[in-house]
Amino acid sequence: MFMLSSIYNFFSQPSDSSFENFSSQAQYPTQIDEAEAAETDARDNTFSIVDHVYDPSLVFVKDIFNHYREKKTLSTLPQHPTKEYIKQKVLIYDKQPQPFEEENVLMKVSGKDGRERILNTIQWPYRFHAQLNIIFKNQAYGGSGSMVGPHHLLTCAHNVYDHKKGWADKISVYLALNESSAPFGEVEVAKVYTFKNWIEDKDPRFDMALLILKRSIGKYTGWGGLLSGDEAELDQETVHITGYPGDKHFKQMWSMDHKLHVIHPEEFEYEIDTYGGQSGSAIWINKYGSTFILGVHTLGSNVTNKGVRISQKKFTDFLLKIISETWKIDKSILPPLPSTSSVSPNPQPVLCIPPNPHVPHIPFNPQPTPSVSCPNARPRPTPSASRPNVRPRPTPSASLDDISKVRPRPTPSVSSPNVRPYRRGL
Repeated sequence: MFMLSSIYNFFSQPSDSSFENFSSQAQYPTQIDEAEAAETDARDNTFSIVDHVYDPSLVFVKDIFNHYREKKTLSTLPQHPTKEYIKQKVLIYDKQPQPFEEENVLMKVSGKDGRERILNTIQWPYRFHAQLNIIFKNQAYGGSGSMVGPHHLLTCAHNVYDHKKGWADKISVYLALNESSAPFGEVEVAKVYTFKNWIEDKDPRFDMALLILKRSIGKYTGWGGLLSGDEAELDQETVHITGYPGDKHFKQMWSMDHKLHVIHPEEFEYEIDTYGGQSGSAIWINKYGSTFILGVHTLGSNVTNKGVRISQKKFTDFLLKIISETWKIDKSILPPLPSTSSVSPNPQPVLCIPPNPHVPHIPFNPQPTPSVSCPNARPRPTPSASRPNVRPRPTPSASLDDISKVRPRPTPSVSSPNVRPYRRGL
């Protein structure tokens, strides 16, 4: 069996130095809550999945979503774009959402805002990060998310379900949004999966949701790999948080990287600067030369910011399970047409132009056809002797006296001087 590192070295592509320029370094060791990690409370390991459907006409086909295991690490491979998005027109983004709640930028790492703007949003690995326009009760809110499958987007649960407003009325996704330019257009959400622990108990450890989109836009943007690692491995990693903050009008992509501060079994704490609107942003790392998502940013505070971690149980029983069950969109199954009582069981073809027997490419059908009201059809008149303004055509007749007066036409003969005799062979 191949080791996981060998697999990633084979499939990975060269890392882009443009997303390794952030140079903030941790000044303290990561704290691992060992007592909490050893806790075996059944409530920590038990969750239920709930879903909310926006488009019931979509049918999904189950398939295998490959994943890999090395010791305590579970992961899926990231996918670079497999198709080129060749639309000549670019959607102009004109939404004006607002953040769910105000959030202060911590500015603890360097004493100033450590975020940096991503100017080229369509380069890898930024092209699969998205801005979300979320409608609750006719009010638009802004959020963030990232692609983890062909039509699967990972975000936080409070972007789709609010405990005062209920489920979002509509969610639209804009991949790689840059100011007013949406290079991959708008994609609507067809279905949402999240945890019952969040819906009923508002448990912050389960503030995570998986959105199923109406189109497989991930073929054009690619998607990040999923990774559930152990604490000792994550302690050495520099994590990035990339999203669309509200203090930048939700139209600019900003990112920052730093070490994790505290690692809980189901959550992370960090001092990476964020702002309202970045909820749902991917917490991701560069590993094996590729991009892997560890969790989603969910909460800001004056001490540390927090995010929900992809634990092994979330990886296997939530993300891997749902992505496998919805891996393909069945385009062969169309929504049924509405049935009406006026349609006959064996409908006949209807021509709004009366059939013409003199036109060869239109067959003439003398059989009676059902009467159909065609407003543009000109009725064909039926010939009859009593039609007005029709001059009758005279019938030719000749008597014997008239025939005798007809001058006979001379018949040519061989002796005629003007007739050339016929000769065989000429």
